[in-house]
Amino acid sequence: MIDNYILCENIEEHKKDPEYQKILELIDTCHKQGVFDLGRGYCSTTSLVLQSILHINNIQTEIIEVATVINYDDGTQWFLGFDHVIHENQVPSHVVLITKTKTPYLIDLSIGHLLQGELGICSKINLAKHINSDVLAEYTIGKYKFLYRQKLTHKFSQVYETSILNRINTDKKIFSDIKVLKYLNYTAIILSLFSAINFVFKFL
Repeated sequence: MIDNYILCENIEEHKKDPEYQKILELIDTCHKQGVFDLGRGYCSTTSLVLQSILHINNIQTEIIEVATVINYDDGTQWFLGFDHVIHENQVPSHVVLITKTKTPYLIDLSIGHLLQGELGICSKINLAKHINSDVLAEYTIGKYKFLYRQKLTHKFSQVYETSILNRINTDKKIFSDIKVLKYLNYTAIILSLFSAINFVFKFL
């Protein structure tokens, strides 16, 4: 079950939301294809791939650049996306996906290599909790505490977002063509079956 690999606060409450269920199903499909195993440590690539898949399935998202602190219950810390060196366990840039669903969700699935068996986070953002603050989300889930702050300085080029949207439109056309081909193939198979049945009946 994908629920066992995704970190989420109040997951039973989340699972009542059909949009969250749809997101989880798509994440599960990607997971089974090995997308997140390949994307560990590559936040921009993972986010772009997942953004494309969600977009095709009518779930809009935004890529947000963040500064993230991960605290473990044993005192270990990781710092992602900070401009200045503040710790040896530090990564210079980090991005996450924010869904534009009725209930917004933060999706961060490139951090599995920093966790213990989990893929990452897909959890609700409490917009009211951090109003007038640069804090995007805070989560305490099991042995981890996560703090996400939206960055004011941006290293993630908008060119990537333009590029992915172009690829999304191309993917939509490809999927549409595939559906047409599938329909034609099914039609051909049905016609062949009818021909075979007619042929058999001529000799009965």
